[in-house]
Amino acid sequence: MNINFTVIIQMLNFWITFIFLKYILLQPFIKAIAVNKKTQLELSYMITNIESAIAQIYYEKQLHWQDFRQYCNFNQPLIDKLSPILMTNIEDNSEQPSILITEKTAQLHIQMLTQKVVSKLKDGSQ
Repeated sequence: MNINFTVIIQMLNFWITFIFLKYILLQPFIKAIAVNKKTQLELSYMITNIESAIAQIYYEKQLHWQDFRQYCNFNQPLIDKLSPILMTNIEDNSEQPSILITEKTAQLHIQMLTQKVVSKLKDGSQ
């Protein structure tokens, strides 16, 4: 078996280069990549936590909204809804709203509503 001296030198050169590349040049890059992956995992975990907190807050808001709607359904005001007093005029050149109810009819509406409120208050107190 004839082993040439250059083959031994090439093997030695390969192992020196391999160790130099692996431990001296590539090790900082491998550490940086590991730190980057760790940071990405932490950020994705934080994003997941924030999304779940937002979903919880949204659910609570929906519950509060439903409670408020139920409260409004059970506690309606005593007066009836007023019919619309102002209506817009639907003419081509008119941009200003016109008043379709006179002062006298408005006073009649107010009197009727106060009579209803007074009668409901009397009925409620008895």
